Amino acid sequence: MAPASRIASCDRLIAAAEGDPELKFEARMQRGLLREKEGDISAALADFEAAAQLDPESAFAQFNKANMLAASGQSEKALDAYARAIAIEPKDADFYVNRGVTYRIVGDERRARQDFDSAIALAPKHADAYFNRAMSSIELGSAANALEDLEVARKLGGDDAPVLAATARVLAIQGRIVEARAMAEMAQRLAPGDADIGILLGELKARGEK
Repeated sequence: MAPASRIASCDRLIAAAEGDPELKFEARMQRGLLREKEGDISAALADFEAAAQLDPESAFAQFNKANMLAASGQSEKALDAYARAIAIEPKDADFYVNRGVTYRIVGDERRARQDFDSAIALAPKHADAYFNRAMSSIELGSAANALEDLEVARKLGGDDAPVLAATARVLAIQGRIVEARAMAEMAQRLAPGDADIGILLGELKARGEK
């Protein structure tokens, strides 16, 4: 069934579920996920907000609401919604990772790192948690810790352009320009159209020529 047809089915289900809050909640959640997939962030947010009102104890309604708030640039409101999701379900690593990313957006790297620490404690094989903790470590001036986490992220998630590019940046910070350039070249092969990686590689080439 095409996404538009599935959304229309949810529309009909929501209209027919006036006397059934549980069914209406499920339909709102499903329509929100479909709208998110279609890229309609504001409509998805409306559905997740309605779902959270129907079931205030649903951690996933709060989490999805937080994700849409973050995607629409409402970082502070997103942090509040992530906090509610975590209060309801404190053992979901993804909740901490996404809140940590949002803390990074607002410039609070220490709180971000704490959330990534919590995610890794809950899910020791969460590659995104290691990658994001590495990015916070870079901003906090701990290149050695960042490099350790990036190595783990590579082992868990395989070679990925953002991870390789971040590794190149850390190696450059440590003055290991030849290794950094090799990493950046690998990243560029995986993402040849990435402008930031192209700039990074150009800078590394220039440093290597001095």
